[in-house]
Amino acid sequence: MTSLAVWCRRAPNECIRWVSDGSKIYSYEKIMIETTHSNKLLGNAVAGMAATGIYLVSRILLTPLVLTYITLAEFGLWSMCFVILSYTSMGAFGVNTTYIRYTAHFHARGQDAEIGRLLSTGMSAMLFFCSCFLLGLFFGLPILLDVFQVEPEMRPTATVLILGTAAVFSLDLTLGGFRSVVEGLQEIALVKKIYISAALVEVAAIIFFLYQGHGVRGMLYAYFIRVALDSGICIIAASRLMPSLRLSPRLINRDHARLLFVFGGKVQIMGAIAIFLTSLDRMVISSTIGLSAAGLFEVGRKFPATAKNVSAAAFGPFLPAAADLTNSSHQTNIRTREYRLKIYLMIGIASLCLAFAPLPWLQLGYSLPSLASSIFTALCIGGALLIIRHLISDLRSGDLRVDTPLRRLYLQGLRHMNLIGMTIFAFLVAIAEPLMIAWMGEEYADTANLVCLLAVGNMIQQSTGPVTLIFRGIDRCGREFELLIVQLILALVWIPAGVISWGLIGAAIAITAVNALAAFFFFWRSNHLFQVGFQHFVSHTLKPTLLPATVAAAVYLVTRLWPCSQQASAIIQVIVLGCGYLCLIFLLAWKLLLTDDEKTHVLALSPFRRPQKQPL
Repeated sequence: MTSLAVWCRRAPNECIRWVSDGSKIYSYEKIMIETTHSNKLLGNAVAGMAATGIYLVSRILLTPLVLTYITLAEFGLWSMCFVILSYTSMGAFGVNTTYIRYTAHFHARGQDAEIGRLLSTGMSAMLFFCSCFLLGLFFGLPILLDVFQVEPEMRPTATVLILGTAAVFSLDLTLGGFRSVVEGLQEIALVKKIYISAALVEVAAIIFFLYQGHGVRGMLYAYFIRVALDSGICIIAASRLMPSLRLSPRLINRDHARLLFVFGGKVQIMGAIAIFLTSLDRMVISSTIGLSAAGLFEVGRKFPATAKNVSAAAFGPFLPAAADLTNSSHQTNIRTREYRLKIYLMIGIASLCLAFAPLPWLQLGYSLPSLASSIFTALCIGGALLIIRHLISDLRSGDLRVDTPLRRLYLQGLRHMNLIGMTIFAFLVAIAEPLMIAWMGEEYADTANLVCLLAVGNMIQQSTGPVTLIFRGIDRCGREFELLIVQLILALVWIPAGVISWGLIGAAIAITAVNALAAFFFFWRSNHLFQVGFQHFVSHTLKPTLLPATVAAAVYLVTRLWPCSQQASAIIQVIVLGCGYLCLIFLLAWKLLLTDDEKTHVLALSPFRRPQKQPL
């Protein structure tokens, strides 16, 4: 048999190899060149984490200064403004994801004109949405202030903050399409550079306005400066990366509107549920215990939320990468909508049974005899197991099979992100008490328990992040929706029950339990769809996390042997142990954990290494 290999260049640093026997093509290999593609993915992930880390560390260092100028109740009010905005962002969540996915899709196929049509259609829709949102918020504000139990003397300030942050956020939503286009071109590192530059200007502006006596309103002014700067630079960047990009009302297109409201709508619904889950704890705490308790919980969740955002910043490249590999997947046994609704309903009923199972044993203001409690719990667990048993045969049949590139992206993405997540969160758990003393003082040492529980819960939740973006990239959003069904039902029952039973600690315990059970189901489901065995999954993606967990245990032992109760000594301990922890992790991972390919990718990120020329 005579074979012929033909190489052609499709985009910068991207090649396609067609191998033919003269009669038909029997092999397709996308190179990009594969090492270069991996370096790009890893480089974007590292850039995202670095930028987010710098920003969030600056905000953490800023928090003690802010609390010297504003009260804890005002700090809680500022936090609640962004809870409201998080619900507003539900309107743009699916739109931005659509921008990213289809920018990568169209650009890879040389259809750049379609990107202008998509962006024109999306920005028109977002302008209409934001106008309706601001009008509705203006008339519904009195009800909102009653829901969050804002004191009468704080209502004028609350009105300015809520309406002001909503107006600035609406500007960001409307112009954010340019940022998403740049991300879709896989220039995520550039987006993060712009983001961190604008964020650091915001930090400087906050300090200036607080010093000038503007109080919490000064934080609003600084927020506007950051959004205006970020959006303006992203517009310039998108124009330079794609000179052919054009926007016009005449480019509004029905087909692109369908993309925004069908694919984007699915992502938007899931984003709405995810945002609701993120803010549910603070809503329950503020309405049950008060704004001061919500402010204290915000202090306790600051470091876990920071660690979550830093690790989540590495997820961005997975969506455009998966979209670019869409041709590598194929579907079989496509299920009907009615069948999928049946599956979702059964998953929801099973989750509801598990959610109610522990309630008789919690301190909810009533008590049942131990025998009745045991019977109720047994019935709930038994019902859930019966439904799960009925589901197994259907779920195992699946409706998706993927080829090697996506499976490799799934496994390697989980391996790298779990290693990163465990490195960050394990250290946070180990150093929680001296960290809180160093940050806020000895009077906040008791919040260390909150930090530990929330760190564990966020780490478990973050482990699912890369996989959900891969599913979005290949337009298989149903898998993520199953995860959200489990999380939503468990959270609606367990978080209020935890707050009523044990206050802030109860909320943290409930969040951790919800994320653990939902993640277990999600990975069981995903492993089957990607045809990955349990032993291979554990050895390839979970076993590497034992290294940072072991080193973090040693760090915790040091904090117990040499406890620090003074702020100055705690700061020194955190810095010394943090530097030693990172150095030891890197050395041990390089020596014992990383493969030769992974070492090559890491070395490729070095600014002192010459890039190798790739053959055409």
